[in-house]
Amino acid sequence: MSKKKRASFFEEKKDETASDKDSAFPPSEDQQPVPAPPAMATPTGGTDQMALLSQMMQTFQSMVSGGAFPSQWSSSSPFQSTTTTAIEPEAVPHDIVFPKTLERGITVQKGLDVHPLFSKLFVNSDGSLLHGIPAGCTIALTGPAYSGKTRSALEMVVHAVMKGVRTAYVVAEEGFYDNKNVGRNDLFSRFLQIATSVSGLSEEEFRRKYDESYLIIPNQYHLGKTWADFIRD
Repeated sequence: MSKKKRASFFEEKKDETASDKDSAFPPSEDQQPVPAPPAMATPTGGTDQMALLSQMMQTFQSMVSGGAFPSQWSSSSPFQSTTTTAIEPEAVPHDIVFPKTLERGITVQKGLDVHPLFSKLFVNSDGSLLHGIPAGCTIALTGPAYSGKTRSALEMVVHAVMKGVRTAYVVAEEGFYDNKNVGRNDLFSRFLQIATSVSGLSEEEFRRKYDESYLIIPNQYHLGKTWADFIRD
């Protein structure tokens, strides 16, 4: 009588000699490609297009499951970090908190006035105007193309730096500066045009007075930067 194997909640020890070449990309030389099944012929001598398409899909799925293709390119998810670096938000430095030890109670939301329009969009709990965007909060500005999102953001940077607020502008869609001078009105040129219009200063005056008050973080996601890299920068 054979002894019955006991169930275990623990993972069985993996074979140390096992290779992960089956999931490697590109496939190694000893891996054989999955052969494509022959096309199905119709009674009239032609090819059944639907059957052929079905066979192609099955072949592709077999190649993916066999490791011929990666399941997902790293460049398609730029903020997925593979490192152990953790960026923790600021929080109460205790595992257990007694409410009576927290000194601050009800607080008043502050407004940051960085745009004439947005200063009239947000209100307090009593219905009065906040006179700015909520400080310390994330604001999502959405809309179709050419609806003024980029211009509004650039105007907000100008208003912020003129009020003494150090600002970082993250460019995630296009090049900020045309260093090859191909004749394009790049984003930095557009920013300076808005800055001179809002401030009433010349380009030289604005740059001399405020260039140290804002930072530009260009798009580097295509170079494999992670979320942790982005925050660290």
